[in-house]
Amino acid sequence: MKKKLLLSLLLCTGLLLTGCSKGMVIATVNGTRVYESSVRDLITAYFQYYGVSDPTSSTYREFADQVVELAIDTAVQNEIVAQKVKEYGLDVLSEDEKAEIESTVDESIQSLKDQYYEIAKQADPDGTEEAWQQTAQDNVDDYFQNNDVSRESLIEDWTASKQATKLYERVTENISVTEEEVQDEYDTRVAEMKETYAESPGSFEQDMMNGATVYYRPAGFREIKQILIAFNEEDAETIAALQNQGDTEGAEEAKQAALANIRDKAQAVLDSLKKDGSNFDEVMEENTDDTSTEPYAVGDLGEDTSYVEAFTQAAFALQKPGNISGLVATDYGYHILLYVGDIEEGAVPFEEVKAYTEEQLLSSKKQEAYQQQLEAWQAEMDVQTYADRIDLSQYKSDAATTMAGD
Repeated sequence: MKKKLLLSLLLCTGLLLTGCSKGMVIATVNGTRVYESSVRDLITAYFQYYGVSDPTSSTYREFADQVVELAIDTAVQNEIVAQKVKEYGLDVLSEDEKAEIESTVDESIQSLKDQYYEIAKQADPDGTEEAWQQTAQDNVDDYFQNNDVSRESLIEDWTASKQATKLYERVTENISVTEEEVQDEYDTRVAEMKETYAESPGSFEQDMMNGATVYYRPAGFREIKQILIAFNEEDAETIAALQNQGDTEGAEEAKQAALANIRDKAQAVLDSLKKDGSNFDEVMEENTDDTSTEPYAVGDLGEDTSYVEAFTQAAFALQKPGNISGLVATDYGYHILLYVGDIEEGAVPFEEVKAYTEEQLLSSKKQEAYQQQLEAWQAEMDVQTYADRIDLSQYKSDAATTMAGD
C-alpha cells in the first residue's frame, strides 16, 4: 500500500532569483515533475532512524542508495495516486469532509500547544497564566517554523490523505474473503505459533504481556494476576541512577530503603484481601500501580522468562488456583500475586479469533490488491526517475560534518 504522504510540505525560505526552490527534478510521471523537496523529509527520517551520519561514506553508501530508491518510488506512487484521484473525480471533498479535516488539524495544533503549556508551567511554577499561554504559543510557532509546517500545509496534507483513502476504498471495495480462506488462515497461524512457542516458550510470555492475539497456548504456563505497589518516583530514579553507574551495592541499599518506604502501604493492601481471593479484582483496581489489570502468562522457564526470578518463583510457589502470595519484593516494588489457574494447552478456539483473523486477512488482501493496481497504473504511465540527481552530501548530519572539519 502507498506509504503515507509526508507530514509537511517544505516552504520557501530565503531570497532566490527563481522564487521557490523545490530542488532537483527527481522523477516525472506522465510529464508531471516530482521534485526532491517531496522526498527530503523521508530520506532524512530514514537516515536519522538508522543512525546514518554520513550517507556518502563507503560504510553506508549501498544502504543510502536503497533509501533514495525507496523514497523516489514512494514519491512516484504519491504522484500516481494524485493523478488517479483527479481522474476519478475524488479530489472534490464535501463541505462536511473539509470541516472535519480542519477540525482534526486544529485539534492537533491545540494538543501540541497544551503540551507546551504544561512544560511552561513546570518550568516556571510561579508564572502567570498569560505568560504560560504565551510561552506555549511561541513554542508552537517555533516548531512550525523549524519544521516548515503551517496550518494550511497540514490541511493540504490531510486533504491529500483523505483523497488517497477514497481512491483506496474505490479500488478495494469489491475485495472480500471467504469462510474457507479465514479457516485456512487460522490453521496456518495455529501451526506457526505452535512451532514458535515450542522453539521459544518465552515468546508466549511476551505475546501475552504485549496483548498480542495468540492462536496457540503451550503447556506449562499459569495465569497470574498481580497488585503492584511501586517505588515512589524519587526512589525509583535513585535506584536506576546507581544501576546505570554500575554501583550494584549502592543500588541494593537504595532498593531496600525504597521497599521500607512502601512496606506499610503494601502490607495494608495485602491485609485487605480475603483469603479466597474473592475481592482481589476490586482491591487490584483500587491499588495497583501496574498499567494492566489483565492476567499474565507465567512459565517456569529459567533464564528464558520475561519476569524477574523472584516473581516467577513466587508464582510457582502457589499451590492451587485462588491462592495469594505474600509480599514479593523486586526491583519494581512489592507484588501481591493471585494464582488464577493453569493455561490449557492447545489451539485457541476458532470462534474466539475468527473476527480478528477475518479483519486481518481482508486488510492484507486489500493492501495487496491496491499495491498491484498501483504497479499496473505505473506500468501504463510514462515514468522516469533520476536518483543520481540527489546529492547525498546534503544529508550529512551535524555530527558527521563536525568530525569532517576536525
